[in-house]
Amino acid sequence: MSSTNVDNRRLSVETIHELLADRQRRLVLVHLHETDKSTFPLSDLVEVLQVGEDEESKRRARINLLHKHLPKLADYDIVEYDRQDEAVRYRGDTQLETLFEISTFYE
Repeated sequence: MSSTNVDNRRLSVETIHELLADRQRRLVLVHLHETDKSTFPLSDLVEVLQVGEDEESKRRARINLLHKHLPKLADYDIVEYDRQDEAVRYRGDTQLETLFEISTFYE
């Protein structure tokens, strides 16, 4: 799904590279971009990052999302996170999505 940021704010090339530099963040962005919905429960994104089936893996994935990836993406209006509902709304960004698609070609 390609949802474009309504602000049409241009991200710098450095910012886009920073957002795409982290492999886990790219996995989250793939899930957000390729799923046909705009709002996701946090648990869906935890599953994307969860390495194993154990509770410790789930806990680490949740912590990484809440303290690293979602705040970074929210800083640039790529996502909105509702802590009360534990819901993530994907807003997207045309520039980011274009470079993201190019970068996934090479992975």
